[in-house]
Amino acid sequence: MPELEKYDHGPTKIERNNVIERLEHGFAQNLLDIDVYEKRMEIAVNTASKRELLSLIEDLPASTETNKQFTSLDGILLNHGEIKDYDVTLAFLSGATRKGLWYPPKRMKVVAIMGGVDLDYSQAQIPPGVSTIDVFALMGGVDIFVPEGVNVEVTGIPIMGGIDNRAVSYAKPGAPTIKINAIALMGGLDIKVKRPKK
Repeated sequence: MPELEKYDHGPTKIERNNVIERLEHGFAQNLLDIDVYEKRMEIAVNTASKRELLSLIEDLPASTETNKQFTSLDGILLNHGEIKDYDVTLAFLSGATRKGLWYPPKRMKVVAIMGGVDLDYSQAQIPPGVSTIDVFALMGGVDIFVPEGVNVEVTGIPIMGGIDNRAVSYAKPGAPTIKINAIALMGGLDIKVKRPKK
């Protein structure tokens, strides 16, 4: 046994939770791609070594550096910090979910091929102004949840599929706009308002 490992009595529950939270924050900020994030999370949950656990976040900025500049508009979080220009979410014979605290890009491409995608903007820090989601659903389904008051504009072509926008509401002054361009080929797109739990 290496000399250092003799004194590694394993991480505490608090240390493990702190590392998991840092990994989640790093992924939300696009500092980690999905493969790296999943591998590190698996190690973080299962490792019995404190040294191995802490090594998972050595290349991430300190938590004080990860804070974004944002404002809140009656339950809508607006991101005034760094915003990614483009991102892709793909579900091929599988499922993909983005929810909780995350930072949507100005333009996102969503592809669901015989799979499902859930995009939950209710706790996301949304770019101010206009952001765009391009959806392609082929025998798959895409659900998009937005907070109340966000302006949603939908254009699309359903071919033996369906596009259902249930997020029609009066946008708050200064609220962001999410433009959704969709093609649903034997698939479906649902846009829904997600209100905070009381």
